[in-house]
Amino acid sequence: MKGTLKHLSALIITVAVFGTLECFFSFAGESQQRVAMLSSYTSPVQSWQPAPRELRLHMMAVLGLRNTGELERLKEQLQRPDSPSYHRWLSRAEFAYQFGPTAAQLHEVTSWLNAHDFTVNSADLGTREVRFSGSVAQAEQAFDTTIVRDGAKFANLGIPQVPADLAGAIVAIFGLYNLPPNPKPLPKETGIISPLAPVPGSNKLHFSPQDFWLFYNEPPPTNSGANGGTLAPDCIALLENATLPAVPSSASSPTPSVVDIFTRQFKIPPAKVTIVATDPNVQPQQPTDNEPPLDVDWAHSVAPNTPIRIYVATSPNSLSPAFDTLSLAVSQNVCGVISSSIDDEREGCPDLAQIQAYAETDAQAVVQGQTLFIPPATMALSIPADSRAVHPARRECSRA
Repeated sequence: MKGTLKHLSALIITVAVFGTLECFFSFAGESQQRVAMLSSYTSPVQSWQPAPRELRLHMMAVLGLRNTGELERLKEQLQRPDSPSYHRWLSRAEFAYQFGPTAAQLHEVTSWLNAHDFTVNSADLGTREVRFSGSVAQAEQAFDTTIVRDGAKFANLGIPQVPADLAGAIVAIFGLYNLPPNPKPLPKETGIISPLAPVPGSNKLHFSPQDFWLFYNEPPPTNSGANGGTLAPDCIALLENATLPAVPSSASSPTPSVVDIFTRQFKIPPAKVTIVATDPNVQPQQPTDNEPPLDVDWAHSVAPNTPIRIYVATSPNSLSPAFDTLSLAVSQNVCGVISSSIDDEREGCPDLAQIQAYAETDAQAVVQGQTLFIPPATMALSIPADSRAVHPARRECSRA
């Protein structure tokens, strides 16, 4: 299910322990050796104009994991039936203690950002995310790069660099560019109407839960004694850009009527749905397509006994909604299954440092016993972050 998470020893540098004052003057002087973030491409936007120095950027630093070699060994042992560690999953606290970034590392990163006059908006050891903002001028000076713009699009020309003392603490920077993928058009759907569960008044193509169960030769999970999925507190996490449509529900209904309609039509139990926003202070947006209710419908059809938690990307100005929702679902470690079909034009073409950040979050999910379902067209988490890897999403990316 997962690709091997390779240990990037060339970039992992032991972090010395500095006193707060000593650390501040070291950052302020910027005389120490700098290390480039992991990357694999040369930007083809040389013809773009320099971005206005006052242009505001909203960025995020992802902190790296510790003891990655031990983490790789544990991943293997957890899957071997002859191992004493077989299926002895870690709790979120155990993972943080053994492999998560330390409070000292978080302090070093935020101190360095503050020394460059960035505004640190939030810092979370659990999700390993430090959100900060600043001008193009500040970003160019801090990361030793040049940022150019073409209309609403902007990008860094050079590979971002950080002080050597922070190379092991920071695994990736998001927000230095906003270039979206350029996907190929989807093929036109063809098929027939389901004879097992026709929708009254509709002559459109559809595939019902009954068709799904028949296709996989499984007895209906709604039958007495059948496997209808695990019960609470387990759950299925769905990663989404938007919440369920705001369709009025009856007072007695525990779910929005858009889901009620589906469950009534196909005679499956009501769904138990909880909405979790990546920023609890921001209201999730309404969907512009059928993706959120479609994901709920089919997750519920597969495991009608299992509650569903929808993780919705709501962090203001974020250019990484897919990572935001994934990191929160993994760090909370509530659901045994995480399914993502999130797709957003804000999610730029990933560089290898960002793929490494995904891979480390993937590794955390694995040792916590969480199963990830990621469609190939989505930003895959199984690609090793080395210089030879070519991320599937990158093949469809355009920087022109």
